[in-house]
Amino acid sequence: MRTIAVALAVALVTAGSSTAAFIVTSANIKNGTIKMVDISPAAKAALRGQRGTRGLAGQPGQPGPAGSQGPQGIQRLAPVISPEVVIQPGSLGTAEATCPAGEIAVSGGYALSGPDAHVYQSTGVFSGWVAKADNPSDAPEPATVRAYAYCSPNIVAG
Repeated sequence: MRTIAVALAVALVTAGSSTAAFIVTSANIKNGTIKMVDISPAAKAALRGQRGTRGLAGQPGQPGPAGSQGPQGIQRLAPVISPEVVIQPGSLGTAEATCPAGEIAVSGGYALSGPDAHVYQSTGVFSGWVAKADNPSDAPEPATVRAYAYCSPNIVAG
């Protein structure tokens, strides 16, 4: 009789706990395990975005409206070369290529001669390009430097 009472108590406890609700949250779901078959039709419809237009045979649809005109780019690029500057041994020299009025340098550079001379600055300035060079005092001969500027109109300096 005691065995029947224990079995009946276990059956009642088990039956009572089987009716408890279990709520599934995102914490209970492992990433990548939900498939489209697991999602209701209403949830699938909610996930769809607005349908775009499509041309024939998979080609792109109609183009959108044209954008506004952008700024005009470089129409002309003209090189300007400075006069040759002679640099005696133990001296510094500066060459500057100056753009014509209304134009600015968009690029530049230099040419240097002399076995020991070196350019220590080559930079654009608003009106052109500057190259500064040094010829050491123990140099066997004079050196020369020229600056090159590539100038263009219609450029807005910012």
